[in-house]
Amino acid sequence: MKVVLIGPLPPQRGGIAHSNRMLLKNLSAKHDVLAVSFSRIIPKAIYPGKLQREEAGTHDGATLEIDSMNPVSWLKAKSRIREFGPDTILFQWWTTFLVPCYLFLASGLKTRKAAICQNVFPHSEGPLKWLAEMAHSALAKAFLGKMDKLIAMSGSDKKLLGREFSRKEISLYIEPPYDLDGVDAKAMGREEAKEMLGLSGKNVVLFFGFVREYKGLRYLLEAMPEIAKETGAKLLIVGEFWERKENYENEIQRLGISDSVIIVDRYVPNAEVAKYFLAADLLCLPYTAISESGVIRMAFAFSTPILSTDVGGNPDHISDGLNGFIVPSMDGAQLAQKAVQFFRKKLYRKFSEGMREKRKELDWSDEKEKSVLG
Repeated sequence: MKVVLIGPLPPQRGGIAHSNRMLLKNLSAKHDVLAVSFSRIIPKAIYPGKLQREEAGTHDGATLEIDSMNPVSWLKAKSRIREFGPDTILFQWWTTFLVPCYLFLASGLKTRKAAICQNVFPHSEGPLKWLAEMAHSALAKAFLGKMDKLIAMSGSDKKLLGREFSRKEISLYIEPPYDLDGVDAKAMGREEAKEMLGLSGKNVVLFFGFVREYKGLRYLLEAMPEIAKETGAKLLIVGEFWERKENYENEIQRLGISDSVIIVDRYVPNAEVAKYFLAADLLCLPYTAISESGVIRMAFAFSTPILSTDVGGNPDHISDGLNGFIVPSMDGAQLAQKAVQFFRKKLYRKFSEGMREKRKELDWSDEKEKSVLG
């Protein structure tokens, strides 16, 4: 089958680029895939982070690039797509900023088109959240309504798509764990990784990824006084802050946990990921809302146990008591209770083995391919 895959690829940053890279790798094993990535997604002036791309590197498998702000690049891409003659076109869908570009690429092509919904409706934050949600909803429906098929990445999103687009073909694609290019998941042992970070002999809880409101970091901070008191654990916050870092620093000080929290405020490239996941005894995802999490799928590469809230697709990857714990969202007390239980009962080895077993269940398969291309 000839497939066009449109979405970000490394060196674009973030989980969606990693997700798209893995899909490209898996589809390319059996199909002829034309990968279309981006030279620019969001204008620098309104991008909340520091950089959208790695400072070095080339696109991983991309045949051509689109500038979301340059319609000339859209024309060139559309011409190349027509020339390629695909059987199906897959759009990675996560931000309404790409609606004009995506609608242009989709228009006039009789080829079957599908959207892989990383988010059905993009995350809205800030004082005008309600207004942003209205705009996101209208734009999302304008684009998704043009698709022949919608692909959900969590059970909760499949239900949402079913309500909003009842006449559309909808499938569920539980994404497989990531393999991180250039990363040796066995490069060092846990204690060696801890020593490298100055955490030798310490229990370590890891929060990894962009810090945004919906990631729920404040609830993990609320849990930390109890966790630190009962287990002596250190919280390692690794990721670029998309909110005011000072607000979190003030909360850390107010809670009296300054000695128990270490902040690495920057985007971590693949080459540095291993030391953080290998040093962690427990990855904590205290999210309040999400469709699916790339951080979870990274954790499988290192067999790092997970403590997560019960939102979005997180429970699809975690079997409670086997490879991690699931707790209600926005509940610092529950996070604390389960983290303390994890360390007191010394569950690292059991849950780490559970991660390896769960990975076998989640790996790429003919069924997953059918959910995307069928």
